[in-house]
Amino acid sequence: MTVEDQLHRALHAEAARVEVDADAATWARIRARAARRRLARAVAASVVGAAALAGVVAVGLTVAGDRDTAHVDVVPSTTTAPAPTVAPTTTVPTATTVPTATTVPDPADLLDAHGPFAGIWPFSSRGAVDDYLRSPGVGMFLDAEATALELARAYLAMPDPVSSGVTPLGEGRAVVRVRPKPTAPVSMTTSIELARVGGPRGAWTAVDVRTEHIDVDRPRPMAAVAGPEVAVAGTSTAFEATVEVEVREDGQGPGEALGRGFVMGGSNGEMGPFAGTVAIDRPGSAAGAVLFTTTSAEDGTVQEATVVRVTFTTPPS
Repeated sequence: MTVEDQLHRALHAEAARVEVDADAATWARIRARAARRRLARAVAASVVGAAALAGVVAVGLTVAGDRDTAHVDVVPSTTTAPAPTVAPTTTVPTATTVPTATTVPDPADLLDAHGPFAGIWPFSSRGAVDDYLRSPGVGMFLDAEATALELARAYLAMPDPVSSGVTPLGEGRAVVRVRPKPTAPVSMTTSIELARVGGPRGAWTAVDVRTEHIDVDRPRPMAAVAGPEVAVAGTSTAFEATVEVEVREDGQGPGEALGRGFVMGGSNGEMGPFAGTVAIDRPGSAAGAVLFTTTSAEDGTVQEATVVRVTFTTPPS
């Protein structure tokens, strides 16, 4: 009920209690009394309204105070926050570990047409490389891994050689590690180092063949040896300590040799020294190799090998 309704109802009640008096003075008193009551009610209503408004304001101030305490920051929707600054990333090149080359003389000095040829197999001279490049056939010796496997099979007589892959040593150099057959233990590995002859598209030839179980001190690579005996020395470990030694000239393969023998080193995985001599026939060429091998007790096939390239001081026959 509004204030006006309350005032209207009060006027009707007041009129009911007053007798009708035609006298003008009496009517004036009635009107004055009604006016006073109307004013009193209006003031009371104003006080109530003011109190209610004060409560609303107080609540608003309390909420605002709570918000200030919570430190709520409002970012206008039209403001674009700057993108975070990202420091530039510096890329550090990853170091590449390159296997160390063996002590074999540099092919730049020994694989040319003017000096001793350092290649053990399949080429014994620069002229042989040039002839092959003019007509490479299927191109077996243009591939380093294929060359190493064929050396193990055709030159060392390993039964079924397998490769562990090619490891580059730099421009025109690589190492291929082979085992005599797929079931051979990983420790029974021969490393074959190759050099490319005849440029970037040249042919591969082996310049060093060695196993860690046969370390040769004598002869050294490209050493000059003279007959009728070749002195050998080094350290080794092998079945029953036996290392077989074979001296070949260029062009000879398994079953062919200038001379054969054996030396006794260490066994059962323990390296031990060996030394001896091998009698040889008069060579028919200017260079060749000395082969040191271990063989299988089961079938007599070659298991591991170290091969040293040599030249002969005895004039060819």
